Order: sequence, then structure tokens, then C-alpha cells
Amino acid sequence: MFLIGMLVGMAVLGLVLFINHRNIDVRWYEWLIGVLGFGFLLFTIQNVMAAAEGYWETAPLVFLWLFGTPSLVLLIIAVLLPWLRHRGKNRKGTVAENAQG
Repeated sequence: MFLIGMLVGMAVLGLVLFINHRNIDVRWYEWLIGVLGFGFLLFTIQNVMAAAEGYWETAPLVFLWLFGTPSLVLLIIAVLLPWLRHRGKNRKGTVAENAQG
């Protein structure tokens, strides 16, 4: 668990540095959606591994379906919201410059 915590901490630090370097505007609710999605993903991985060690046949698949799918949806939403907003700002700027010139 210590190694997983270190990897998660390094990934979050890398994400924050990347966002600051690129000047991407991320709202508070996008951070919340991302944290919830990542928490669900860690919960899913832990439960799938525990169910597989217990030699249950269908439990790992149920955990993947029940918690893995919402975690992936939340993570996709958390990534797409800032990306679409940043992309929209860039397109609006270029359209306005083209209209003036």
C-alpha cells in the first residue's frame, strides 16, 4: 500500500505541475469529479484483486462492472471538461482575430 500511495502522490504532483505549466483553467468541481473517479478506480482495483485471491468466480467481474464503469466515466468527464473549455477559448480567439483582420 505504501508503494501505491507513493505512485499516486507522484502522479498527482505531475498532473498539477503539467496543469500549471500549460495554464489550464480547472474548476473546483472538475477536481472533485476527478478525485471521486480516481477513488472509485482504486477501490475497484483493490476489490477485484481481493475477490480474485478469494477464488470467487463472478465477484471480480461484478466489481469491475459496478464500480469500474462509473470510475472510468467520471475520469473521462473530469478530463474532457477542462479540455473542451480550453479548446473553445482557443477557437473563439482565432475566430475573433480572423473577423477583425
